[in-house]
Amino acid sequence: RYLGLAVQIRSDVRIARDRMLNARAIVDYSQGTALPLRRRVIEESQLQYNAMQVSLSDLLRAKQEEVNAARQSVEAQRDYWIARAELEKAVGGTLNGKMLQLSESKEIVNGR
Repeated sequence: RYLGLAVQIRSDVRIARDRMLNARAIVDYSQGTALPLRRRVIEESQLQYNAMQVSLSDLLRAKQEEVNAARQSVEAQRDYWIARAELEKAVGGTLNGKMLQLSESKEIVNGR
């Protein structure tokens, strides 16, 4: 009976950890790649608009895509913090830095 419960708890923690790590990877991509790329597109679109090479609708479309990327980044951050709270609930306490580093380093070693 206790063995089954222990297996279930480990499984729940592993699932919660994986969700948190995946959410963190999405946040990192969003903030490190997607948002800077969208900002660069806006800068280039603005230059092209000033040179009358693109229309106002093209510039506004690029801005809308930047706003969408920023919204997705905020949603990714929300998902990360929810996943982290679920992991803390599963382990029965707060997560410290060493625990997070250990789980992330295991992911790198395992090739995930």
